[in-house]
Amino acid sequence: MHQCNVEETLHFTCNTCKGCWSIATSEYYHPRNLRCPHCSEANTIQYDQLPPGNVVKDTGTVKGRGVYAGRRYRKDEVVEISPVIVFEAEYDTLPNSINCVIYDWDGREDVTTNALALGHGSLFNHANPANMRCDYQCDKKQIVYVAVDDIAKDEELTINYNSEHGEPVSTEDTWFEEMKIKPI
Repeated sequence: MHQCNVEETLHFTCNTCKGCWSIATSEYYHPRNLRCPHCSEANTIQYDQLPPGNVVKDTGTVKGRGVYAGRRYRKDEVVEISPVIVFEAEYDTLPNSINCVIYDWDGREDVTTNALALGHGSLFNHANPANMRCDYQCDKKQIVYVAVDDIAKDEELTINYNSEHGEPVSTEDTWFEEMKIKPI
């Protein structure tokens, strides 16, 4: 029999350098004293003061899994900060299971770069309009997801796959057709 652990991703902004960073915790791992990866400033986590995290669960639709708000978010509030793994590869050479969870990423003009978002970043479903926008921070290799309106607890968190610059609304809604992806 396998043991299943619940994992939660926590996002922080350093009080000293204002750098953003994330850690994963579980029911068996609760680090309390951490150092900012940008400036090495010591930070302490008070777990009893943290709001509940966002949850991945089945949407009950053909979309499959989705990410749902673990608490209420206000307009312009950061919902998630996802570090990304950047890699060079032509989109057509990647398996379909990877193509549907990666982002186009700014890189050198002569090379195609993509990014795999960690945390919940590659699990957000599409909506047009979406309830979050994506702020791509290429220099920090992260994506910041920001609420564009108030988001209720238990509401599905969505992004717009058709938007080139992370906006929540696009005039076209053809991403699935263009990528030849059929929802599972």
